[in-house]
Amino acid sequence: MTEDFQLENYDFGNSPLGHSVQDAIDALQDGENETGSAVAYGLSDITAEELAQFQRVWVQLDAKTRYMVVEHLTDISESNFELDYRAVGHLALDDEDVEVRIKAIDLLWTDDSTQLLEKLVHMARWDTAPAVRAKATGDLGRFILLGEYGDIRPRYSQAAQETAIDIWTNVDEQVDVRRRALEAISNSSHPIVSEVISEGYNSHDERMTASAVYGMGRSCDERWASTVLQELSSENPEMRYEAARASGQLELETAVPVLARLALSNERDVQEAAVWSLGEIGGSRAGQALEKLSEALTDEDWQPLIEDAISNANLGHGLPTADNILGFDDV
Repeated sequence: MTEDFQLENYDFGNSPLGHSVQDAIDALQDGENETGSAVAYGLSDITAEELAQFQRVWVQLDAKTRYMVVEHLTDISESNFELDYRAVGHLALDDEDVEVRIKAIDLLWTDDSTQLLEKLVHMARWDTAPAVRAKATGDLGRFILLGEYGDIRPRYSQAAQETAIDIWTNVDEQVDVRRRALEAISNSSHPIVSEVISEGYNSHDERMTASAVYGMGRSCDERWASTVLQELSSENPEMRYEAARASGQLELETAVPVLARLALSNERDVQEAAVWSLGEIGGSRAGQALEKLSEALTDEDWQPLIEDAISNANLGHGLPTADNILGFDDV
């Protein structure tokens, strides 16, 4: 983790493909190229001086344009890991527009710096917009997980953990914020985790219950296996999605038959979660189900997802041999 990331001390290097910050500024002021290559490449790896130059123009753009830029950079960053938009992301965290602040957190998805952690803690506790507090609180979960792996100093992961717990215990906070606190806490080995998940699941609020099932998967605690299996058949699509994901995280072999069926449903998110979880569960039965799904789901965009899951399922288990899955007789 880059614990001491400070923009003024960071050498971002040179922008690729010959585009400069001025090229990005010109494109934005033109008003027709918010998502063009000049913006995408001109705003990568910028220095503190270049950021100051860009900021003078940034604050003059309307909120819709600022959002479009941050959204565009986020999309690009997910496929091109050589581009670095941390400078723009940190600038956008302080934007006056709620949606821009939320999207800025997405843009900083690879930033593990203490600078970002401290900003997220502040936003989770004090931002005036509940949607921003919720987003920031949820993102604290990855810092909590980094602490569990020993990838950041304990005092930093503890700050994230204590913030999430404080938000959870604040019953006056809005549900959408508290549920993200539950999700963040579930990445921890803290003794409170099982209590928080149980309380959330029994809250009688469908949003909170779904987050509790999410937490069951993240906790990797087998005590929740029967509950997750039960929720695979929930009437609530969000619950089915979370239960499908949790089944993979808990590696529930008994979930394979239901996951195989869910993978053939007409709900794309649930289908993808089911396919992913079959890969996580692995073994011959999951591998067999995935091979049959490869034949049943013929759209080209499904094949990479299924192939990745098959590779994962077969890892260390050998190739499937039976040919009786998705008749569902024996699954």
